[in-house]
Amino acid sequence: MAVLLVLVGHLWPGLLPGGFVGVDVFFVISGYLITSHLLRHPPRRPRDLAAFWSRRVRRLLPAANVAILVTLAAGLVWLPSTMFRHLAQQAISSALYAQNWVLARQAVDYFAQGTATSPFQHFWSLSVEEQFYLVWPIVIGLLAWAAVTWRRRHRPAGPAASDALPGGSGDSGRAGGPWLAAGLTAVAAASFLFSLHETAVNPDAAYFITPTRMWELALGGLAALATPRILAGWARLPNAAPVRALTAWAGLGLIAVAAAVSSSGTPFPGSWALLPTVGAALFIVAESDDVPYGPHRLCRLRPVQLTGDISYSLYLWHFPFIVIAPAALGHQLTWYEAVAVAAVAYLVAWFSKCWIEDPFRRPGRIAWPVPLGWNRPRGADPTSRTNRRHRTGHASRVRHGRGQRHESLVRVFAAGAALMLVSSLAGGTAWGATARAEQAATAAARHALDGDTTCVGAAAAQNPNCAFNGATLLTSAGFAAQDMADVQDASANQCWNWQPFTSRKICSYGATADRTAWTGHRSDPAVAATPLQAAGSNQSAGPTATATVTPPKAGAGTRLRIALVGNSHAGVWQPALERLARAAGWTVDTYVASECYTALGVEENFDGQGATATCQDFVRWQVQTIASGGYDLVITSDRLGRAVRGQSMAGSFAPVEAGFARTLNTWTAAGIPVLVIRDQPYHSESVPDCVAAAGSADLAACGTPAAEALRPDPFYAAAQQDTSGLVHTFDPTRYFCSGQVCYGVVGGVVTHFDEGHMSATFSRTLAPYLRPHIAAALGGAVTRE
Repeated sequence: MAVLLVLVGHLWPGLLPGGFVGVDVFFVISGYLITSHLLRHPPRRPRDLAAFWSRRVRRLLPAANVAILVTLAAGLVWLPSTMFRHLAQQAISSALYAQNWVLARQAVDYFAQGTATSPFQHFWSLSVEEQFYLVWPIVIGLLAWAAVTWRRRHRPAGPAASDALPGGSGDSGRAGGPWLAAGLTAVAAASFLFSLHETAVNPDAAYFITPTRMWELALGGLAALATPRILAGWARLPNAAPVRALTAWAGLGLIAVAAAVSSSGTPFPGSWALLPTVGAALFIVAESDDVPYGPHRLCRLRPVQLTGDISYSLYLWHFPFIVIAPAALGHQLTWYEAVAVAAVAYLVAWFSKCWIEDPFRRPGRIAWPVPLGWNRPRGADPTSRTNRRHRTGHASRVRHGRGQRHESLVRVFAAGAALMLVSSLAGGTAWGATARAEQAATAAARHALDGDTTCVGAAAAQNPNCAFNGATLLTSAGFAAQDMADVQDASANQCWNWQPFTSRKICSYGATADRTAWTGHRSDPAVAATPLQAAGSNQSAGPTATATVTPPKAGAGTRLRIALVGNSHAGVWQPALERLARAAGWTVDTYVASECYTALGVEENFDGQGATATCQDFVRWQVQTIASGGYDLVITSDRLGRAVRGQSMAGSFAPVEAGFARTLNTWTAAGIPVLVIRDQPYHSESVPDCVAAAGSADLAACGTPAAEALRPDPFYAAAQQDTSGLVHTFDPTRYFCSGQVCYGVVGGVVTHFDEGHMSATFSRTLAPYLRPHIAAALGGAVTRE
């Protein structure tokens, strides 16, 4: 049932929007099965742990790595080139079972959220399970050891003392049960509470990370621990069969309700995840296979049995087909094509089960015969009569068996490491090839900007003698997908302020030689972007830094200082401003944050309650710091992309406009001129993906009607209503749009690195057209376009 929920939810999300709860059911089942095994055979020594892990290696790695290699190859053939970097990266993270942490980071990375779905995305749950398999036997072993130790110290020595471990011949419920129950309950409770917290304040990352999911697996472990006692209780009831049947049906009902009412907007894995997980636990403890009117007849249907038998392989293979098939076909799947994809996934999963999973689970497939001499007793004379008898006796077989097992474990782990290495190397090779292609594209783009730029980028929109879209594609699709402003690139520096907006990061671009009040390290002199912190401070300026920094006020000998302020749609102007700042000797300080409007008194509707309040705190700091910072000019831009609390998107326009008007009043009251830039066009799909699909032969193919692309801008509207004489505006629409269409390629340059964010290269081509508006703002003249 669990894998069917996932399959239907992925293929027909409209039919079953909550199909993803099948993963939660998987976690409970895995916790139950693994804990049941460990209770029967608790690890008592390192060799027991190695034996457990070796079985997991045999069971999981061969099929998973074959799927990774085939998916990587298919993705490189059929997916757009814009995905190659992410495809290679996620092939590596999947092979290393770290995919959930990679996706958690991307989930909170605003600029990665628009990335097309990866065919490896489903490996996040397998990564959680593999991390669970690594830790759980140690937890069970330590709890079992604690139970034995306590029993030996507090009870008289006797035969029962040696049976204190669960799985021994004694009463595990009396001996090790309380310790195990307390330990597993503590793990489940701690993880559940952490899950509630993270789902509230950081829901995107909370969905993927292991600590928020551990309670679901631990719940399965508690079910394994409780099942023997519950079955004993069932046996004492005079009419237990109906109760067990009702319990099993209730469990299935909870899972069905969760799948029906959950959606992508449901906070998971918080309290909502109790529905499918408790349902799965109830179904397990009911043990209803032998009771009338239970769901066992449904579970014994041949299709259900087949799906259960191939569930692991089906989970491995179904999602790559779902992601890659539309790219190979050139259109979204129709209903009958979706059925065909499901059928092919079943067929491939059956083949994988029969020819990859099962053969490698047999010990002889990976181990080899033990060399002669391994069965010889230590210190024995191989020619003696005693030793000849020993070699044919029981002791010889025991020692020989131990040698074989040791040799087999070494072989299993070596084979597992080799499989992971091969998949990682394949991903690394693809990543390296993609990086080299992007470096070549970067060099070509720089060469185009250093040469004759008469018809390059925005210049083509101004020159009637140039083709608006350009003659040739100067920035490739793969390059454009990574062509973001330096201030927005988390891998380049630490300039960006993310949810929950507790950091206070500022970066300085352009002429920074006179900025003696700031300290920092320039990792790339060509970019000269410095994460700033107060002079003499030892506090980190990394992604989690929380220091509040105050820039020095302008004084004698300082250069022209500009503050770039806003959300991500302000950050895209950093390359243009940096180009101007280098040429003119200016300094540009960035105050940019993801999705947080620079509008005082506005409560944005963030998923986490905490982010709404911290965003307001950040804006107050942002506005007041700039107002008192002695800046010569503020340049700002924002996009209305998130509703105000209690309002629809349409209803959010007026309160955001009013809030931004308050922000403008604060700056103009301090005598600072402000240049407000209208938001750039927004496309319905990723522009680089469109360019990759269209190719360089049709540069005009990736366009969006202007009525759709030019969305309402309350920030620009507030600026136009200002009467202080210090607020100026710049509308760059003419450089993106011609006639009634806004294009994704202008002057041979891809304009966006996703749907709505301007690419760094196109931003640089706009620098000459931005400068007159800066000059007008500084000179007091009002420029409106």
